[in-house]
Amino acid sequence: MLIQFVQIAALLAVLKTAHGSPTTRFAPHAIVHHHPSHLHPEYDYVNIGGGTSGLTVANRLTEDPRVSVLVIEYGYLDNEEAGTTLPGLPVPDKYVRTEESVPQIGLNGRTSQFKTGAVVGGMFFNRGSAEDYDSWEELGNPGWGWKDLLPYFKKSETFTPPSLQIANEYADIISPDLAPHGTNGPQEPKSNVKASREIILAAGAPYSPQILQLSGIGPGNLLEELGIETIVDLPGVGSNFQDQPTMFMQYTYSNYPYPSPEWLTTNETWTNEQLSLYYHNRTGPMTVPFFSGTLVAYLPLQNMTDESDRILHTASRVNTSSLLPINSDSTVLAGYHAQTQILLDRYRSAHTTVQEVAFGGSGSVPVALLKPLSRGSIQINTTDPSKTPLVDFGTFSHPTDLEIAVEAIKKTREFMSSVPMQETGATEIIRGANVTSDDEIAAAIRNFARSTWQHPTSSCSMMRRELGGVVDPSLKVYGVQGLRVVDASIMPLIIGSHTSSTVYAVAEKAADIIKAAQKH
Repeated sequence: MLIQFVQIAALLAVLKTAHGSPTTRFAPHAIVHHHPSHLHPEYDYVNIGGGTSGLTVANRLTEDPRVSVLVIEYGYLDNEEAGTTLPGLPVPDKYVRTEESVPQIGLNGRTSQFKTGAVVGGMFFNRGSAEDYDSWEELGNPGWGWKDLLPYFKKSETFTPPSLQIANEYADIISPDLAPHGTNGPQEPKSNVKASREIILAAGAPYSPQILQLSGIGPGNLLEELGIETIVDLPGVGSNFQDQPTMFMQYTYSNYPYPSPEWLTTNETWTNEQLSLYYHNRTGPMTVPFFSGTLVAYLPLQNMTDESDRILHTASRVNTSSLLPINSDSTVLAGYHAQTQILLDRYRSAHTTVQEVAFGGSGSVPVALLKPLSRGSIQINTTDPSKTPLVDFGTFSHPTDLEIAVEAIKKTREFMSSVPMQETGATEIIRGANVTSDDEIAAAIRNFARSTWQHPTSSCSMMRRELGGVVDPSLKVYGVQGLRVVDASIMPLIIGSHTSSTVYAVAEKAADIIKAAQKH
């Protein structure tokens, strides 16, 4: 089946090589339209989603002046407010879409908010380990291992050498992301537009499976329940959903040696001084991601705890089939089992990180579980495309995740109890130093952890179809011609870091794959 038509609504960003008056913030060949009536009836490519991956692919495809690409974005174009251009300030709420998950059994029935529309959180630009990407290849994706992806990481980066004063540090500067921020745009009349070559779905991990399911591509039983004609029965659409559960520990400091990040929101005089400093010479705290700081540790399991052998032995005996919904397709179960075996092997490595702890100097110290064994899902429960799908993170559905989370809290306490940190008078206030036993810590985690580090992935996984995969190594959707998925949802396994740089690399590689396909 050839997908040729898509419904368009709200804000439209067009990248093409025809006439028009491009805005200065976009590529020279970019034209921005705000109404469907301004569009051509047909483009070579139609990209659904104007985020990191969607615009990267569009930019590369339009390097050929004969190629036209329509990028459809549901959100706003920002007005270059300080919160969208200064790392040290929060992104305005207008540009961040906030939704709620379904109640999480592993969090004692609590829900978790998740956010999209801000360049996958936009906090750190770092890669996973080589083993993270080699695991993708091990799951049946030739050409997606570390050695093949590395050139695309480099292609998406602009490196600025360090000054003499910081010669032992480095700075990777992300090429400007042209994405409109946010997803709460005005509703417009529906129109049709034709893609003469391909449609590229880049709506992000929560929404790409939603669009596929609404289009009749997904689990047949789900589509049948909603009265949607099944075009392709593809059980993996919306399955294998992954994110990084996070615990925010809280501290007070009685002897703080320098201004706190909280001053940026509580001390107007100091904040204005720092804004002036930033605009004058691009220095000061405004250069640091808001409340994230520059100190972050990534730890493998063996460096995090002396209990790693015991944890892995217990994990190897867990029946993974019992952890997914009872109606899960056999292909999805097979894929989960294969992934679990790879992850347990990687957990033994000194090169695979499982914990992140970020210290930015504020009272909040986030501790993230980077490569969980638990799996969630994305499922529609209505045919109304304006409604958010049911987002289930499946937090702590695999018991090993909670064990590792307990060890992560203990390791963070060890760091906060070190001599340098104690010189600041650091005192844990939530959940408190009186919570000490593993059982007490586990109970506390269930009551205060969040399901997400704002890095949703893997809901349209690149795996073999018999493993519950949705796209092949060329990112083509199984059973459909002319349709690819290019965003974080294709990652079969979440990486042990933040995801933005990997999404850029995936998009860069995808652009080359698409270009090569058109030559044949």
